[in-house]
Amino acid sequence: MPPKLEWSKYLGRKTRTEPVEEQGVLTWDLVREAILQGKTEEALEWLRYIKEGENYVKPSGGEISPARTIWHELSYIVETYGEEHVEKALRWWRRKLIEAGHEPTYDMSPLERLQYHAEMERADYSGPNGRRFDVTEEADRYVMELNPCGSCGRLRRAEAEAKGLKLGKTSKAYPWSWGKANVPYLCAYNCLWWEVMSIEDIGYPVKVYEWSEDPYKPCRVYFYKDPLKVPEQYFTRVGKKRDPSRFKK
Repeated sequence: MPPKLEWSKYLGRKTRTEPVEEQGVLTWDLVREAILQGKTEEALEWLRYIKEGENYVKPSGGEISPARTIWHELSYIVETYGEEHVEKALRWWRRKLIEAGHEPTYDMSPLERLQYHAEMERADYSGPNGRRFDVTEEADRYVMELNPCGSCGRLRRAEAEAKGLKLGKTSKAYPWSWGKANVPYLCAYNCLWWEVMSIEDIGYPVKVYEWSEDPYKPCRVYFYKDPLKVPEQYFTRVGKKRDPSRFKK
């Protein structure tokens, strides 16, 4: 398909804006398709987008993926300072990103949020074999189904298959781990950043996760079109109260 790339004032560059259901298609597959069809300029445009946007090279061989690096860092924090410092470290990290102007999610529309976060998942090679994940539109929300996500989801399955991995997990239930124990720290950061801290900052969660204790089940991510439609349960499970008067428009 011809590149559907439009300028984002929040990102300061072009991003993919094709129909929702096509957001989960790996950009490298679009490059390959254009090359096979002899569409050189189209392939080059996709490559420019990858360089400026997704800008990610899949680790190979003995290389360590970003997900593994973060997992090791969080595990080190727990072993050295204690589990309670995981939340402190993740909060500090997100605040630094926001202060540096590298985290525009709060200012985006729900559709722009979906497009931006689908970009992150494509960069992580989410989905079966790292090729594609499902994105759908429902009446009140957009849905990404990651089976698995390319970071913690893939590591969780490797751990379950006894491939030498042992992920650090919460020893008890925390608001920042969806009120559950035994949640990998690498998964819990999604709860803290996109649900807990989002509610604290703008009144509602910009992304809602349906996280499963079964590593072989997909992770579903919701982007509600109207914050007033976000169910009460997604506030209470992270220790927050739903207060529409605080919702940022």
